[in-house]
Parts: sequence; C-alpha cells; structure tokens
Amino acid sequence: MKWASRVELRFVALWAPSTSTQAICADLNALLGAAQLGLLDGHNLYPLLQEHGLSPRWVGAKGIEVQDPVAGTLLLCFELREVTIH
Repeated sequence: MKWASRVELRFVALWAPSTSTQAICADLNALLGAAQLGLLDGHNLYPLLQEHGLSPRWVGAKGIEVQDPVAGTLLLCFELREVTIH
C-alpha cells in the first residue's frame, strides 16, 4: 500500500544580515521552536507571524523576511520536504 504524501516548507535556518544580532523576540523564538520540531511549516507559520506583528514578507519560494522588534530584519529559510501522510 502506498501512503499519500505532500510537500511542505520545512524550516532550516534563521539568517540575520547583521553579525551583531544576538537575540530575537520571545514570540519569534516560540514560533521557530515549533517549526524546528516540525509542528509548523512555512505556510502555517506565515499567518502566525502576522498575528504576532512580525510583518512577514515572502522572499522567493523558500524564504520569509520578518521584522523582529529586538533583532531587526531577519530571513527565515526553508527547504521543500516531501512528507508521508498516515
């Protein structure tokens, strides 16, 4: 039996253009924690970033730029991953 599958955007990295960035806000930290565990993919994460006032903006097909109140502009990087649905 072949299981159904879908493609999702899996969080892989957080990139900051400034090397002096040392901390991120608590809301973003909590959301990225869930994304690292695989509980949120890019498409589910985007509206939650909006709700928390992080002004998300898609950058290409695999990136979301956010405005963090502590760290400034950050880029969330994703990869396409095929997952099996049980």
